[in-house]
Amino acid sequence: MVVTFDLGETNTFRGTEVWVAISEAIPRTLTLLVASLGVSAPLGILLGALRARRDQARGDFVSSLMSITSFAVPGWLLGYLLLAAFIKSWYGGMKYFGGFISTSGASAVTSPSPVFNLIYSWVLPLTSLSIPSLGFWYYQSRSILVNIAQEEYVTVAEAKGLSRRRVSLRYILRVGLPTILTQVGLVIHSTIANSVPVEVIFGWHGLGHLLWRVAWSGGVQTYGSAGLLLGVVYAYALVYAFIRFALEVLYVLLDPRIRY
Repeated sequence: MVVTFDLGETNTFRGTEVWVAISEAIPRTLTLLVASLGVSAPLGILLGALRARRDQARGDFVSSLMSITSFAVPGWLLGYLLLAAFIKSWYGGMKYFGGFISTSGASAVTSPSPVFNLIYSWVLPLTSLSIPSLGFWYYQSRSILVNIAQEEYVTVAEAKGLSRRRVSLRYILRVGLPTILTQVGLVIHSTIANSVPVEVIFGWHGLGHLLWRVAWSGGVQTYGSAGLLLGVVYAYALVYAFIRFALEVLYVLLDPRIRY
């Protein structure tokens, strides 16, 4: 029943079938997760590749410490801090309590300004998810690419007079990128975990927001709510499997030696 989403109706929670509620939430969660990974992964890997050529240089310890710190900061805490600063700067003395107080959450905060809506609906949620994973991508890629930067073929490429940027991207990053992608399971887990409270804080009606509403509806014991809870957990497993599959395909494209 879980596999086929044949879990009945959600009773008084939403008054609709479980699979309908989940099918509406999955695209929104996927959009948020893929967008955050699309921002943090290329930027973190590129910064790690450029920094790998400057191992033990001035500021190397500081940049590594900042990457570890960003990975350790919870996405929900960062989201609250960003939201509080944004609302404070936009509305001055307005007090805002966030999505954990009301089921409507941050979706009740609206503005006729398209700039406000863009920042509030996209920039802040993506930043809350991207910054923690950005530290992971930077630290992992730099650690892997530092060893590759010491290889003899890199020294030969430099001796030929190739630019530092070309050597970093073609002779270092291209070789180490498949190895970096093998570590992606760790950051996917943390990004999905962070997406649940981030969706609640910013009123992003995806799987995380749906899961939170089920947990706080007070009716988990009923068949409909329990079925919805099981369906959401299963949907998260499908989202994780989808992203992993897409990365496995990308892994094969980046390294032609890999065949399944």
